[in-house]
This record gives sequence, structure tokens and C-alpha cells, in this order.
Amino acid sequence: MELFKLRGFDFVRYTLKRENGAIEFATHFSVGISKGSNNFRLQSNWLNKDYVQDDTLYNYQLWAAAPYLVTDMVLDILDKLNAFKPITSIPAKPLPNTYLIYGKRAAGKLQVQINNQSNATSASIEIEERKNEYAQFVRRTIQVPINPNGKTNLELTVDDAHEANIILSTANTPRDVVYLSDGIWGVDYNATKTTITDFKVLNNPNRVYVNIEFPLLRDIQLKANTSDYLTLYKIMNGGGAEQDMRQYKSIAFTGKFNTPVTITLVKKSISNWTDHYTYTLPAKDSLKEYSINLSKFTSPLSKNPIQADDILQTVFTFETGGKQVNLDAQINNAAFSTFEEILDERL
Repeated sequence: MELFKLRGFDFVRYTLKRENGAIEFATHFSVGISKGSNNFRLQSNWLNKDYVQDDTLYNYQLWAAAPYLVTDMVLDILDKLNAFKPITSIPAKPLPNTYLIYGKRAAGKLQVQINNQSNATSASIEIEERKNEYAQFVRRTIQVPINPNGKTNLELTVDDAHEANIILSTANTPRDVVYLSDGIWGVDYNATKTTITDFKVLNNPNRVYVNIEFPLLRDIQLKANTSDYLTLYKIMNGGGAEQDMRQYKSIAFTGKFNTPVTITLVKKSISNWTDHYTYTLPAKDSLKEYSINLSKFTSPLSKNPIQADDILQTVFTFETGGKQVNLDAQINNAAFSTFEEILDERL
């Protein structure tokens, strides 16, 4: 990351590497205006705490596959703003010399890399985390050693927490803040025909993670009275980004459901809902272990097996057949696995 000037204004710019290896070039800035002011005020800083407040702030985040494309977008925004009011600037604060350059969730661990361009040998990491979609945020702080004038790899325990703000500090001064999130569990239903009586997203701190799995973190308890469909969905990644699942051969979970359930693997490249790949399980009102080969999922769009290169969501749709049902369902320890059933699904 670095500071650069464009038309006399300071901008922070940086390079991002996506999980799929794609490189993007980015910048961010805010433009503010207050009552009685005849000017816009532009500012670009690394930390939110360094921004000066105005009555109204417009935040811009720009990224593209090439630096000149980002520059062109910034110039276009400046031209449009100038057409309304002149723009003044607030000088940027110096960039931190200790910051996070890498973060990846690996089941119950968070792998991070710190770039430290100072003589500091220790840092504090404050984790403000929310254990599940409906929990309150809880803070904890850990002290970690870091290499002076170099990079440090760390692995932090986060279990199956839903989301967290990570605040990196040295010498009791915040240097960097990042936000990381797992994809949410949620429900979708016809409110005129369905009443949710119990929906819990539950943490499982004793869950054992294995390297051959892509876990769907956290467990579900769901009860409802319905005569229509009820859909439970798990978004694969925070921000709704797709996940390449081609290395996995099956999906496994422990579950119970007193109606048939159709599992749908939602692909980014398929726009029509009825064309997605699905597999239907019969009702089973006691907990049972399931393992279903992905090759068993079918689509009316193609006779070919699913190419699971862009999975957005895993969806469980409980089918009532139009009858009034007191649905009682659980999904526990769900995961995609590289294991493939040799004979048939474990049902």
C-alpha cells in the first residue's frame, strides 16, 4: 500500500489478491459536506478513526484489474463532484508501518500474516467477535510476538465464530483493523403460510475439523408451522463470494427432518432457480448421519455431473406437499468432503 497524489489530493492505494489468485488494484476515500460549507472535503486514510467528520459523508471504494482503470474512475468522480461544488482536501495521515497483509479462515483457525516495518517485537490483537448470527459481540485480546522489520505468520483460534473485527496494535496504538466474516445461515419462507416457532444457530466448540473437509460452520435447529415451502440456506463465504468446491466429492451432515428435504447447490453461473443441481432425501424424524456424493445431484439443464466451481449457497428446502405441518429439523456438522462413497450414499 502507498499514498499517491492525484490532482493535488492524497489517496491511499493498495493491491488485493483474491482467493482465486486474481489481482486487483484499489483505493478508497470519503467526500464530506457540512451545513454552511460551499465546498466538498475529500479525505483518504487507512484507519476509520483518522477521518474527520462532516454532516454528510459519501464513501467510495474503487477497485479494478489495472491501476489506470482505478485512476480513471477517481478522475470521473472528481469531475462530477466539481460540477456541483469545489473540492478541498484534508491531508492524509501517515500509513501504518505494521499491518495485516493476509487473512484466511481455515475451519476453526484464522491464519494471518503481519508485515512489520518497525523495530517492534510484540503486538496485541484484539478480536471483537460474534459467535453466531444472533449473538452479541464479545472482545478478547491476545499478545503475540512479531518479527522486527519483517513478516510474521500467526494462527488464531476462532472456532466456528460467525464474524470478527481484528484490531492490530503496537505500543498501545491501533495500526490496522480488518473485518472477517463467515457466510450466514438464514431462512426464507412465505410469511402468510408459515410461522417460525424456533430458529437457532448454534456454535459447536467441540467439533473436530479434518483437512479433507470444507465445513459449513455452526449447527441449526428449526421448528415451524407451515403449509408451504421453507428454505434453510448457508452462504458459502462472507460477502456472498462463490467457492470453488471441485476438490470435494460429497456433502455430509447429521440431521433430522419430518418432511422430505431437497438439497440445492446454488451455482453463480446458473441464473434460473429450477436449473440448479438438487438431491432429495426422504423424511426422517430422528437424527441420522448422511453422506451424499455430489455426482448424485442432478439438473434439468444438463445430463453432466455438477461442475462445483462456483458454489454460492447450500440450500435445504423442506417440502410439505401443501399439507399443514409442524416442521422439526436439525442440521449438524455439515461439511463438504473429499471422501466419496464407494457403494451408495450413507442414508
